[in-house]
Amino acid sequence: MTDSVATRTQDVRRLINKLLDGVMRVPMGQWDEQAGRLAWTRWETAEHLADDLFVYAATLAAPSYPADLPFETTRRRVGAPDELVHSKRAAGPQGIAAVIGSASNLLIAIAEATPPHVTADHVYGRTGAEGFAAMTCVEVIVHGHDIFSGTEVEWAPDEALCSRTVARLFPDVAGTLTAGSYSELLWATGRIQLPGSPYRSEWRWHNQVLGA
Repeated sequence: MTDSVATRTQDVRRLINKLLDGVMRVPMGQWDEQAGRLAWTRWETAEHLADDLFVYAATLAAPSYPADLPFETTRRRVGAPDELVHSKRAAGPQGIAAVIGSASNLLIAIAEATPPHVTADHVYGRTGAEGFAAMTCVEVIVHGHDIFSGTEVEWAPDEALCSRTVARLFPDVAGTLTAGSYSELLWATGRIQLPGSPYRSEWRWHNQVLGA
C-alpha cells in the first residue's frame, strides 16, 4: 500500500465516521423528504451512497473486467436511483448506517490490498486504488451535504481533507474561487452557487492515475 492510498483511505474513514454519526441523528420522519437539490429522498440518497461504495469496492476487486460490472439493479419508484444496494426501511437509520459502513469497510480493505499497478474501469476512465478512494471521498462529502441539508445535523467536513479531494479530482477548480475547499467541492458538483459562479449544470471529475 502506498502513502497516497493510505492517506485517501484514512480520509474515507474520517468522513464515514462523521457521516454515520449524522445519519443516526436524522429523525425517521425526515428520511422521505427531498435530499437537497436532488430529485431523490434522503433515504434514496443514502442507499445510493452505499451503492456507490459497494460498486467501487467490487469494481476494484475485479480489475480485469473491461466495463461496469453486470449487476442487476432495481429502483423502488419511478425517478428513484437504479441501485443494487437497498436497505430495509424497518431497520431505520441504524440499518442504513450499517449498510453504508459495511460498504465503506469493503472499499477500504480492497483499496489497501490492491497492488499499485492495478487499475479498474470507471465511466471517467480507468484508475487505481488511490483514485477509487478519492472518488469515495467526493461521494461521501457531497451526498452527506444532500442528506443533511434541511436537518439539524451539521455537515462540515475538514477543510484540509476537502482541499486534498478538490486538488485530486477537480484540478480545474482548485484555488480558482474565493471560497473554502468544501464550498469549492459543493460548487464543482453542482450543489451550490457562489458569488459570480452560478450552479453548474454539467460537471465531471478527473480520476486519471497520478503521474500518468
